[in-house]
Amino acid sequence: MRQAFPPFWMSVQRLLLSIAVGGMLVLAYVAVPIIFQQLPDRIIAGKLAGEVLVYSNYLSLFCFGLLILIALQKAF
Repeated sequence: MRQAFPPFWMSVQRLLLSIAVGGMLVLAYVAVPIIFQQLPDRIIAGKLAGEVLVYSNYLSLFCFGLLILIALQKAF
């Protein structure tokens, strides 16, 4: 009989989900408005915010990819 999914992996899943979703929310509601307030030119602020969001999306994609791998491991 197969053992239940270990609590360690549940904690890893929660951590990855928190990093992915929490990172996007913090950037969208905290970092980007601060960037636009502090920089005098909206074009420069937009470019900087865009670059920050690109790297945030890469981190989120990595976290979601790991979540999928953990879910597939759980299924088999």
